[in-house]
Amino acid sequence: TAPRAPRARLHGATPGAAPAPQGKVVVVFGCRGGLGSTTAAVNLASRAARRGFHACVVDLDLHLGDVFVAVDLEPGRSLRAAARDCPQLEPAALRRSLQTHPNGFQLLSQVAHPEEVDVELPRQLPGLFAELKRAYDLVVVDGVRDFGDAALAGLDAASEVLLLVGLDVLSVRRARRVLHLLRKLQYPESRLRLVIADGARVGKIPLAEVEAALALRPTARLRHDAGAAAAALDAGTLLTDGSSSAGRDLVALADALLPSERSRGPGKGAFRFFGKGKG
Repeated sequence: TAPRAPRARLHGATPGAAPAPQGKVVVVFGCRGGLGSTTAAVNLASRAARRGFHACVVDLDLHLGDVFVAVDLEPGRSLRAAARDCPQLEPAALRRSLQTHPNGFQLLSQVAHPEEVDVELPRQLPGLFAELKRAYDLVVVDGVRDFGDAALAGLDAASEVLLLVGLDVLSVRRARRVLHLLRKLQYPESRLRLVIADGARVGKIPLAEVEAALALRPTARLRHDAGAAAAALDAGTLLTDGSSSAGRDLVALADALLPSERSRGPGKGAFRFFGKGKG
């Protein structure tokens, strides 16, 4: 789907209305395949849940999303069903209606119901994200790899966009195109975060050259540890449950996104974020 012309963002509050407490939406945008965006998404949510926050992963790859494969669970309620039902549900009831990982976070995907994917589904996503922000402290969005209608709904809802970029020519070139489109569509620069996926063994581009090419300084580095990833998959655990270098990097990134505390705000049990905010 071709990118749309610049348009008004959906982040602003209604003039004169007090803003309702809302959780944070973090989009993980993999700038090429194989960088571990799904691994990052589920581990960020897991770390948040381990710290006592309400966290959810939303997979916007409507046909081939991998979040349930990554955590070895069967898909539950679909995005379409959640979008239909969530306005009638209190936050706690919405959380109970979704598939839950043993670490305490929920997951939401469309892959088990491809017959429901149509032009109407992306139009329902803004309302779904509005309800998820009332129910969760952290909503991590995976499956955003282009600028189709579903991806744009996630980007519109985002508090921060994590651009996962490898230290290779293909990844950096694609990241430049992604950043060009994000800026053209007027997504705030303050919400864009460069995250280096450091998995290349040979042919690495120097980090300084990546920064210069993208005009963006990295805020985090995720080291690749194939052995730890395989061991976690075999054991049915996540990287943030262990002590590998990859797990430690994901813990540090999650903690940077999360506040040091949470405070119950008015209305339906939502939590407001304090500290750590950027932009």
